[in-house]
Amino acid sequence: MHEDLLDEGETVSLNRVARLMATERIQGWPRRKRRGFGRVASGRPAGVKNLLERDFSAQEPERKWGTDITEIATLEGKLFLCVVLELYSKLVVGWSMHHRQDRQMVIRSSAAYY
Repeated sequence: MHEDLLDEGETVSLNRVARLMATERIQGWPRRKRRGFGRVASGRPAGVKNLLERDFSAQEPERKWGTDITEIATLEGKLFLCVVLELYSKLVVGWSMHHRQDRQMVIRSSAAYY
């Protein structure tokens, strides 16, 4: 409401608009909350170790693989792309796409190599 009044050239403070709206029992539309930002990571599942320890350099082929999942917005909704890289040669070993991000997507992308 305050922004609309300013756009029309009226000089009025935000507090005055809030006070007048309260006396007339007028409420504005609440803004939608953004979801998905600020979530706390749940941590690593039990029994899973970080073998790379953020060392992505490989001294010999087929010793280290890395994976990444990215979200692609399409006209039909979200699509997730999982790519598996061989870290020595930096070549794509496998990939898979799915509408839902889950561990089966990663397994399918690495199974394409075998």
